[in-house]
Amino acid sequence: MKYYKLIFIIWLLFAFKVAANNTNSDISSVWIFSGHPGMDEKQETFKSKIMSIQKTLIEDYNLNTKEIHLYINKGGNSSLACTKENVLIAFNKINQLIKQGENCLVIFLGHANSTAKDIHYNLPGRDISMKELSKNINPVKGQGSLGIIWAVESGERAVKMLANKNLVVLASAETEDRDNEPVLNEIFEKLLNKNLVDENKDGNVSFFELHRLAKKEVKKWYQDRGLIQLEKIILDGDGNGVGTSAPSPTDAKKAKKIILKY
Repeated sequence: MKYYKLIFIIWLLFAFKVAANNTNSDISSVWIFSGHPGMDEKQETFKSKIMSIQKTLIEDYNLNTKEIHLYINKGGNSSLACTKENVLIAFNKINQLIKQGENCLVIFLGHANSTAKDIHYNLPGRDISMKELSKNINPVKGQGSLGIIWAVESGERAVKMLANKNLVVLASAETEDRDNEPVLNEIFEKLLNKNLVDENKDGNVSFFELHRLAKKEVKKWYQDRGLIQLEKIILDGDGNGVGTSAPSPTDAKKAKKIILKY
């Protein structure tokens, strides 16, 4: 009897060890905000881009339309208007999901204007400030996980203002003061190409892998055009508000655990 008890205890310890190591956070819902695309002629381009991202998430990552939440300019069809009110309502829902143990991915596309004290994410109607946005992003430790991709101007400042120990942020950061649309915004659809992004071919696409591919594709975009690279892709995985293009072990550790499965 003692022998069987010993075997059972060893098995139990092994099971706990496996459970402790298996702490990946599989993303269960994706929230995409287009902001205001700027010129009227860009509205259809943005809409097409977002619908393409939705298609990839459905076909390659087995998410359904109820798990993909679209906020496109003034709304219509399967999307809601990307207004300040709707953005705040969305984050209230996201916070509730995280409290329930869900894992969410939030993608910001579009444009922002920077002032001395704040960043203003451009929306149809009233813009939303980063100060207000950060107050409404409340991931809770020990429950669900939240990853944010900020494919908008002023990424370095955005990462600093979004600093939260329970949040992983990937962003585009300008190497000089400018208001151009980030290349990350332009090449975003490539980031979800599972054949390009999943480096170890394990069926999981982590935030860390998204960061590596984003760096590679942005660099290639500049090289193909013979231009000096004015944009870097940064990652803050440990929530200290410092984004870097060469993540520290603590940044990488958490970023590797937030994943999209296919």
